[in-house]
Amino acid sequence: RTYQEEHLDVSKINVLKEVLLKEYPAVRPKIIDELLSAIEDPQIKEILDKVTKDVVDKGAFGLPTMLVTGCKDIKILKNGVEPEFGSLFWGIDKIPDIEFYLGIGPKLLRIRSREKVDLQFCPVFLPALFKEAENSTPLLVPAKARYMQDDLHRISVKMGMKPYVSPKKFPLNTFNVMKVLTAIKLSYPDKLELAMLAKSLHEDNKDISDKTVIAEVLSKEFLSSEPKTIETILTAMSEPLFKEMVISETKEAVKKGVFGVPAMFVTGGKDAKMMKNGIEPTHGSLFWGVDKIPEIERYLGMTARSQHSSGSKL
Repeated sequence: RTYQEEHLDVSKINVLKEVLLKEYPAVRPKIIDELLSAIEDPQIKEILDKVTKDVVDKGAFGLPTMLVTGCKDIKILKNGVEPEFGSLFWGIDKIPDIEFYLGIGPKLLRIRSREKVDLQFCPVFLPALFKEAENSTPLLVPAKARYMQDDLHRISVKMGMKPYVSPKKFPLNTFNVMKVLTAIKLSYPDKLELAMLAKSLHEDNKDISDKTVIAEVLSKEFLSSEPKTIETILTAMSEPLFKEMVISETKEAVKKGVFGVPAMFVTGGKDAKMMKNGIEPTHGSLFWGVDKIPEIERYLGMTARSQHSSGSKL
């Protein structure tokens, strides 16, 4: 708090002493001086090094990291077994997930009253987005890749979906998928369900980069009685226009601050305190990650029992 709120340099001995004297007025200054002398103690450094290596061995790759034991629902656990040292959660935004894990939070967290919110999907090509944003996939960090597998499993259970399973073929080229979705968005915006192809990838383990698989999914989930329409949509894979549109949408997303997906721009925030400087950006506030649904609900003033008024856009 001293560092983040008061902007004091907590690496300095005199600042640490000042903070300790302020926070623990009942403690004699001599004892605090003895405590601060530990900074130069080689034994303390050795202990700190050992603890740091230990948390890395347990999968930590950043802070804050929380290892939680006492899961109340084995479905949340990958393979149904809780690690001896606990399940790893990373980030301060994981508190709702920890509550759910321990059985002390709501059973389902998702945007409710969806008919009251205007949803607009924007297909982008992830490899191009990473390049434009000078970012890279978190899967390149082994510890983070392992963590994501567990985290996505927990999130899928919390959202009432089938437990997440990593696709057999992954990563794969989704450029054709994005072009097809762009074509659907233009001609049939009310039928654009991005989840149908994601479901085929993550639940059915299908290779959605394959034109045959895309056609199969569309036939099953979308306009099944209109095969000619599906054939027309599939031509988007080979038309330069849709390639240009996906690239353009990707570059526009990066300009707005996107660095990964899923990224959601939300307008209609009900609490100015949640907005930096109290002002909502013209294109909306950016939320990144599937685990941000609770934050979006809070931003829009939505609760488990209330319905949100119209005017919000996602």
